[in-house]
Amino acid sequence: MIVDALQRLAAGTLPATPQPAEGVTYAAKLTARRRRLDWSKPAATLERQVRALTPWPGAWFETGGERIKVLAARLRCGSGPPGAVIGPA
Repeated sequence: MIVDALQRLAAGTLPATPQPAEGVTYAAKLTARRRRLDWSKPAATLERQVRALTPWPGAWFETGGERIKVLAARLRCGSGPPGAVIGPA
């Protein structure tokens, strides 16, 4: 469908359709607090958070008073307490 739409756009035959005002919402700025990883959340939620915020502005956590930016994450089979690393990277 995108190929057809791009061809019609280039040809000037794609009609403009205004976005309906109904359902429009404001997306608030992402604060540092919202980018911080919460280890009590499910692993799938954290993995999606990392993907959504990579490469910028980035997800992070603190350990030993140091902020660590997480550049990648993936789900692994296994179980453990929240925040545990399961298996080798």
